[in-house]
Amino acid sequence: MTLKDLIVPMRDDYGTEPGHVNFSRSSVQADKKLGLITDSGANSILLRSHICSFKDHFSRLALSDLGCYENRLTPNDANDLVIEARQSGIIPVMVGVFPDFYQNGYTQSDNMVCISSSVPDANFGHGIGFIGYQRHLVPHQVVQEIESFNYGCMSLGKLRSHPSIVEPVMRNTEVLYVNMNAVRKADAPGISGCLPSGLNSEEFCQLMKYAGASSQLKAVFIDLNEGSTLSESETTLIAEGIWYMMEGLNMFYNDHPSLSGDFSSFIVHHPQYDDDIEFIRNEKTSRWWMVKTGDDTNRTYLACANEEYQQSVNGEMPDRLLKFLAHE
Repeated sequence: MTLKDLIVPMRDDYGTEPGHVNFSRSSVQADKKLGLITDSGANSILLRSHICSFKDHFSRLALSDLGCYENRLTPNDANDLVIEARQSGIIPVMVGVFPDFYQNGYTQSDNMVCISSSVPDANFGHGIGFIGYQRHLVPHQVVQEIESFNYGCMSLGKLRSHPSIVEPVMRNTEVLYVNMNAVRKADAPGISGCLPSGLNSEEFCQLMKYAGASSQLKAVFIDLNEGSTLSESETTLIAEGIWYMMEGLNMFYNDHPSLSGDFSSFIVHHPQYDDDIEFIRNEKTSRWWMVKTGDDTNRTYLACANEEYQQSVNGEMPDRLLKFLAHE
């Protein structure tokens, strides 16, 4: 299965005006390349038109319209599309009906982030970050497991009570899966499964921007849920989310410790640990990481917030950092 086998080309012109976002099929010199793929629903043209109605702030980003697919993707199809797009240096953004993500290879990614109102009952990796889930939709046993072991998850309540931690949790996103049912009903009334509670449109766009700013982003999947009836409201919101993800991509920083040496190191002694704990801060971006050194001297990093560093200095190690230190 290749892009040419599956994708139906879309028209090139959506009435783009000068200074607005434009799709280009030509090779463009840019730091990042993004390719949009959608289903063949009636709103696919409207989605593209909304994107093209927004202002173009993206000198470091090239956007291409890769077309649409007419049939439901199998997990193998989706995987082939991602691989082929990545070989061309393109980050695919797929909008439409998707296979069950919790039963295919994407769940093996250590840096996969799922924005969803719920969490699968079982068989998910501790490395997957579930963002914006609502506890009354998640089995109690799963909630306990997440809160005991997973340092990359944030419920809707925690997201709102600890907003400074959201960016670090999403900083190293490789694969982003968005189920639009995470958005509240008032902002996305046509999406099947939305509840009165959920992310508001501003929070949704902010999460998309954080994902776009990841230096490791490889693929984005936006699930509309079967049974949804998209209107102007939902289509505009999805287009806004894609625009803010583009803004994140346009300003991304190669400041991960494995990519940059411009760091200052800070050593914290915590009464619960015999060994000192190292934090590092990038001098250009002022973003923080906690460092864990294994028995083989390999260093692993957890993106963290300045607030979490300050808590650690004061002897109040945040739960998220404790989970990271305890994780094998």
